[in-house]
Amino acid sequence: MLSNGWYTIEGFASYLDASCNSAGGFCQHASQPVVVNISNPIGFPDMLGTLGTTLPIKARSVETMAEWTVSIYSASNQLLRVYNGSTTNGVIEAFWDGKDTNGVQFTGPFVQLQVQAISTLGGLALPAVTMTNAAGLIVYVEIPIPDPEQGYMVSYQPLFEGFTQGEIDFQNMITQVAQFVASPGQYHLVGDGTGYSATTQIEDTLDSWSAWKTSVRNDAANVFYFGHGSPISIGTSANNPSQGVHLGNMMPFLENIVTNGVFVFARPYRFVFLDGCNTAKGTWCLAFGMVPFQVSASQYVSHGLKPRAFMGWNDVKFVSFAGRFLADHGNFVVNFFSRWSTQPLGVQDAANQSLPVGFSAPVFFGSTDLVWQP
Repeated sequence: MLSNGWYTIEGFASYLDASCNSAGGFCQHASQPVVVNISNPIGFPDMLGTLGTTLPIKARSVETMAEWTVSIYSASNQLLRVYNGSTTNGVIEAFWDGKDTNGVQFTGPFVQLQVQAISTLGGLALPAVTMTNAAGLIVYVEIPIPDPEQGYMVSYQPLFEGFTQGEIDFQNMITQVAQFVASPGQYHLVGDGTGYSATTQIEDTLDSWSAWKTSVRNDAANVFYFGHGSPISIGTSANNPSQGVHLGNMMPFLENIVTNGVFVFARPYRFVFLDGCNTAKGTWCLAFGMVPFQVSASQYVSHGLKPRAFMGWNDVKFVSFAGRFLADHGNFVVNFFSRWSTQPLGVQDAANQSLPVGFSAPVFFGSTDLVWQP
């Protein structure tokens, strides 16, 4: 779904190793960059491949002057709808209302798109291009975000126990976040209520992490987590790698997976902030049903989908010094939730306006313009 052109690809790996203390106990390595050239007669660089109830279709042909045909097929290759048109700039656009030619609403698991463009400059016909993969899976029908979307998991690892002032300052941050979330007419907290102000404290045990995962899956549409993080896990540390949650296990547990290169989201979330090191460097957004790129709220709505956003960090976050909870980090989190919950701001604007001087900005996937209330 990339545009034609030259791209540099670089692999990234992260793994637990106590020798990498400066990176929070995770060693990180990058591969040598590889330069590739993408050249397709028809591409889909501007299209979100997920269907709710409607589907805006947008493709680009290398032929700027062309007659085009868009055909939509069911999983059993039944022809559902055909659209025709012409382009003078290579852009091919159609809008499918989710119904077949008889006006019946489509209810299958996915549709296949076939786009053909025939040049009107000399009569050269480009080959038919099917937006498909080896399994023939194209655009998946997504199960909606739970309605109502009010369940909010505010959770944390107790990283400051035994450090009096650090624990007090950290408790103050979590308490204020809980107050913003659970203000009258806002959201309601879910989880076991063992933490400060009825939030969820995650102990370093398999049972505690299992309970957290289950509550996230069954009760929450929004998640805030504070604790250890990496591109491939949260909650683990070099001293205790068996605890926590690993990305490879969380994706099938939440039923948000990638199959044959296509996103299949059965349990999408509205907002997730993983406040841990390097949580935006991997693909944690996929585990919560969010694409690893930015999509406006209006783009989601045009597909019959609800907007959603993922927020994380692409660097190591130092949150303590000599047992104290660093004020910059706590102030950022509190100010972010305060601004976002009380002002008409998108999530990225609320975060950027809350950054302390010299503080790196978080990374967002999905809707950067997501507002506080559904």
